[in-house]
Amino acid sequence: IGDAGVEAVARGCRNLALVDFSFCDQIGDRALGALAHHCHALCSITVLKCGRVSDEGVVALAGGECCRHQLWEVNVSRTMVGDEGIALLALACTQLRLLDVCHCELVTDRSMAVVADQLCNTLEVLRLSWCQQVTDISMQEICRRCVRLRQLFVREALGISDTTLSLLDLRPSPNPARPHDPPTPCEVYLW
Repeated sequence: IGDAGVEAVARGCRNLALVDFSFCDQIGDRALGALAHHCHALCSITVLKCGRVSDEGVVALAGGECCRHQLWEVNVSRTMVGDEGIALLALACTQLRLLDVCHCELVTDRSMAVVADQLCNTLEVLRLSWCQQVTDISMQEICRRCVRLRQLFVREALGISDTTLSLLDLRPSPNPARPHDPPTPCEVYLW
């Protein structure tokens, strides 16, 4: 399946809630644009190892109606997505709970700082394994501010130190009305 096929599906199945195009190497930015334009009920999208997906497609997705309302899971692992797409996604998708950018070589501290700022109250799962350009600079903010973070995947993310990961224990309570509650437990995956 390629972009034209996804465009046809998006036009005909406007109530799609979940799409998974993992390993579909003919899927690209046009497909994401079509989904954003037509599928306003979209909750979850996976384009794992769709090498033709870049910032352009994620920017289109961020501009879609689904992004503002209920998109809660985005997996762009092993794509050409970088800082522009991830930053706009974090700004637009206020309900995002899962973000997977594993092996996205163009993702850096710049977009992760936006994630920490914009998704601090919703993000539960963040997958950053093999993101070599993400360092302690942005991870300190994520560890401090993302109060609902339950799972963090950082295998081979060599710019992230143990000292930074220890900040997860110092996060505030996710419930502002009960500031003395303990932080949400977070599992860190190094494998």
